[in-house]
Amino acid sequence: MSLAFIVLLDLAYRVTDLKAHYTDLGILPRSALISGVGNEWNISIHNISGLLEIQIALFAVHGLVALALMAGYRTQVATILVWFFAISLQSRNPMILTGGDNLLGLLLFWSMFLPMGARFSVDSALNNSPHRESNRYFSTATAAILLQVGIVYIFTAIMKSDPIWREDFSAVYYALSIDQFATRLGHYLLNYPDILAVMTAATLWAEFAGPVLAFIPWFNGQIRLVVIVAFISLHIGIALTLNIGFFPIVSIISLIVFLPGLFWDKLFSRLAIPSRTGIKIYYDGECNFCWKIVSLMRTFLLVPGVRTYAAQDNALANEIFQSNNSWVVIDQNGTTHTGFPALIYVLKSSPLFWPVAMLLCIPPVPWVGNRLYRLTAEHRAVFSRLTAFLRFRPLKIGLPAWAQALPVLFLAFIIYWNIALVQKINVAPQIRWIGPVFRIYQDWGLFAPYPLLEDGWYVIPGKLRNGQEIDVYQDGAQVNWSKPEHVATTYDNNRWRKYMMNIWKKKYYPQRLYYGKYLCRQWNSDVQDGQQLETFDIYFVLETTLPNFQKPELERVALWSHYCFAPK
Repeated sequence: MSLAFIVLLDLAYRVTDLKAHYTDLGILPRSALISGVGNEWNISIHNISGLLEIQIALFAVHGLVALALMAGYRTQVATILVWFFAISLQSRNPMILTGGDNLLGLLLFWSMFLPMGARFSVDSALNNSPHRESNRYFSTATAAILLQVGIVYIFTAIMKSDPIWREDFSAVYYALSIDQFATRLGHYLLNYPDILAVMTAATLWAEFAGPVLAFIPWFNGQIRLVVIVAFISLHIGIALTLNIGFFPIVSIISLIVFLPGLFWDKLFSRLAIPSRTGIKIYYDGECNFCWKIVSLMRTFLLVPGVRTYAAQDNALANEIFQSNNSWVVIDQNGTTHTGFPALIYVLKSSPLFWPVAMLLCIPPVPWVGNRLYRLTAEHRAVFSRLTAFLRFRPLKIGLPAWAQALPVLFLAFIIYWNIALVQKINVAPQIRWIGPVFRIYQDWGLFAPYPLLEDGWYVIPGKLRNGQEIDVYQDGAQVNWSKPEHVATTYDNNRWRKYMMNIWKKKYYPQRLYYGKYLCRQWNSDVQDGQQLETFDIYFVLETTLPNFQKPELERVALWSHYCFAPK
């Protein structure tokens, strides 16, 4: 559920730049992707067309399958489709990807081998198997995803080999000095060098020791909880001080897999109070729709111990059901609730949805709710036909025996890939394709071996046809070479930040042409005659971070000159 939520959040985030990042009229046309940026093994369905309409349709399908995964409907199929669309989207524009994208793709990959729909899902709610699976589950895939999360931290720590991490502990100082990343809080912490040194040492030791402690067999449950709290604190700190996209959020979600059975047992024992376990729900046994709704409520409202019965099987409940044409909810004290008030009562009993119950009590909501309930009750047959696609079926947990070997093989490849990266050796070409095809290649070198030392900001002076000089990057403002108060805010979002930091690199020199064309199209598409953008130059004002808070010298680096029209 949490993974699906992040996928939906990411889609909503990306859709604001859908035209710019994923169409042929954007910063990376398909021709440029195929010829220069992409990998031959990066397969993307998003490459079938460069039209905006097609990309909108693909985003819509991606969102629908993510909703199916969140609800736990046909969970295994939904997980595979979400993973496929996620890696396809990532492959369409590698220039805007961050470590969070890589980690999200890996979590979705391993999820395909896990019983994601075993609890709190439509699939589990409609499970008609008489056999109920244990809350404990172990497979090669569970071991693989635990080790994958551990690999992220271990290899991140190993790659932080520079003395600024291990000797003078100045790495956090350099990281927070990257104005393109640093938040206002990050800048503020630069006033406390001793605290920065402690943060550097704590980060490195946490990344080394945390994964080791998480796998210690003694007092494993308690130690894991301590490790999880420590890493959550670490990622919250990173999110508050550095703008690095979804990586902290995805990292926190990845830690859920380490929550021990002890945690879940205590949680559900606390939820199982008499006011919840004593609830009995009677529904119309001849109404398939009613049975489904009650089953879904029992699963998603987290009301443990609630018992459900067909009203026709109980004389008293059947009498109330027939006279009120309503489901019947009886609480632990024997009090009877029917209709819309019964829904409010069940919601009040939920540890998650009780605030919703409070809102439903505010007039005129009860008046509307009562009428909607009567309308639904009178047309149960119609709703049964509309929900026919929701079928009761046995829930199958686990992989076939032959498939249990796949996570082991993929995990072995991932370990080999990370070791090769650390040792700076090439992965064997015979198997190298596995990494990009499944997007399980990885590089956990953020701020390693040391944080970025070259920082700066963009200035794009341009000339309009009427002779006016403007800064294209600042939406036509007067050209100003001074350092912005907060450089990080000069980027629209983290995707654009990543892209602009990439085109600064020499290896992406050819991509500056497409960025120039994009700027011309964007500016000239909606201006009056004489105000068209004619020429511009892309400058990066380079600021190199120096030790001990020394003031750096600034350098204007010319990256590109562009003509929007053919020179006369």
